[in-house]
Formats: sequence, structure tokens, C-alpha cells
Amino acid sequence: MPGQPPVAAPPVAAPAAEPIATPVSIIKPKPRANGNGNGSHGHGNGNGHHEVPARALQLDLPYAADFDTGVRLMQQIHEVLRSSSGEDQVIIRLPKEQETVLLKARFGVNCTDHLVGELQRILGNAAVLVQ
Repeated sequence: MPGQPPVAAPPVAAPAAEPIATPVSIIKPKPRANGNGNGSHGHGNGNGHHEVPARALQLDLPYAADFDTGVRLMQQIHEVLRSSSGEDQVIIRLPKEQETVLLKARFGVNCTDHLVGELQRILGNAAVLVQ
């Protein structure tokens, strides 16, 4: 309309940055021998039913440029995890310079409030996730 100032166009949002894809390596635990010597792992008679763990505990470890610091942190976390034996799966995300390594523990834990709290005290709240 004549006599009115022109209406400014709304600002255009900048395109969102593409997420940087970090390669991920998955290291699974080696299978253990069942100890009965026949290699059947208890599955021969149908009694070997194994339930999938109801939960998974994911730990995101910080990058440690110093090897000794990283080893001490892993030892501290291992002690806490071993104090809470159970059926919940443990997945540890370990950042490296060019990739992230996923480690799956050979043992399970019981994801109690005490365990999660102790891990959050060591790693921080955002680094501990129960799925």
C-alpha cells in the first residue's frame, strides 16, 4: 500500500550443520567355555533358554589423552561394576582420536540406584544411561 513502510521478510535460518560421522568399532567379549566339556552350552535338551537382558547400562567415558589416567578410570569403573552382579548388559563407549570403540562387558550388572549413582559420581550424570 502506498505510504506504508515495506514489510521486512522474516530472517532465513542458516542450514543446520551436518553431524560429523565418527567411525565406531565394536569389540564383543570372547565366548567362555561352559565347563561341562561337551560344548553344548546346555542347549541340547531345550533347557538352555536364555532371556535377553531387560536393560542395558551404557557408559560414555571421557577421552583421556594420558594413558595412565585412562587406565585408572577404567579400573575404578570396573571395581564399581563388579560390585553389582546381575543380568543387565554393560556397554562402554570409549572415545579414541579418530573413532569411538564400543566395549561389551563379559559380565552383567544389576542396575540399582546405588550403582547408577556411583557411576554418575565418577563420570557425570550425562555419561551414564540406563536403557
